Amino acid sequence: MSGAGSGDTLDGLADNNAGQTSAAEPQMSLAEWKEQQVKKKAQSTRERLRDEYAQQAARIKLGDRCEIGRFRGEVAFLGEEVEGLPGGFWVGIRYDEPVGKNDGTVKGRRLFHCHPNC
Repeated sequence: MSGAGSGDTLDGLADNNAGQTSAAEPQMSLAEWKEQQVKKKAQSTRERLRDEYAQQAARIKLGDRCEIGRFRGEVAFLGEEVEGLPGGFWVGIRYDEPVGKNDGTVKGRRLFHCHPNC
């Protein structure tokens, strides 16, 4: 591989076999290779975080007591990939005092029951 111009290509860097590509393998530009590496790293990070969150979520049980900041409550909902919400793990808290954002309903869907703002 010569200089770092925009027309440079990388032969088989993804396989760490630079210079050992077959005639059938297409060459990729340095920019394409960098984009591919960024996507791989992002996917790896997402998978690692998802596994980490899954381990943490597995330790939470309905009815568990919890403290969020200076407020106390109990776990009233546990869910993963809840329709209408961004992907991930969700925990609904029924606060002891009326300090919450809603009544256990999110985007018109009842996830758990509690008094308004609890």
